[in-house]
Amino acid sequence: MTKPSSQKAKNGLGTNILILLICLSLLGLATVYALDFFEETRNIQRQADNKLVEFSISATKMQAPRTWITSDFNEEQSVVNLLQLSIPIEIEDFSIKVTTTLLPAARAAPSAYLLDSLYIHNFAPGPSDQRFGLVVKKLRNEAGYEDESIWYDALSASPFVAKCLNEEAANTNAKNCITTVLVNKRVSALIQFEQSLMPYWRPFSVAMERRLASLQAN
Repeated sequence: MTKPSSQKAKNGLGTNILILLICLSLLGLATVYALDFFEETRNIQRQADNKLVEFSISATKMQAPRTWITSDFNEEQSVVNLLQLSIPIEIEDFSIKVTTTLLPAARAAPSAYLLDSLYIHNFAPGPSDQRFGLVVKKLRNEAGYEDESIWYDALSASPFVAKCLNEEAANTNAKNCITTVLVNKRVSALIQFEQSLMPYWRPFSVAMERRLASLQAN
């Protein structure tokens, strides 16, 4: 009398196993579709992030990835007086984002030009310092440059030049240095960075030059 019950139990167990296998298969299939969906979503987001946005400054057409733009920007009104960017660069074994403002060259002369035309006439008396291959010279407080110094490459015909607020006077981790360079004849880039990057001023300059060159619209 126990054989039918045993057979029914076996049949029931087999059925349960079959149902479990079907459920697992459906779950696996759903997981595959979900992963495909999320991967497709990520790809769409990456494409949106890398989308090049065109704009004009000082009658010059330019472009930048949408994710670099940090100031208010309307693609339908792409003519701007200035545009703020956060430009990612890699220096040796680390990456940073550099705060950069694009504006008409008529409003921001290159720092290399200001070195000879303005800064050199306002150096404070006394010896200069030498750090990381750069000359460091304090500016006269009475000339309106309180607690500021000029860092420059004295050996280059087109020197790296930056003006820095002395670290003692700057806020902790403040981007206390600025340098201005020409992107082209009509557009300048005002670049802000921390003085702690000075040991890397050469690769920093090269990396920024490449990034700024990529802003030129074809």
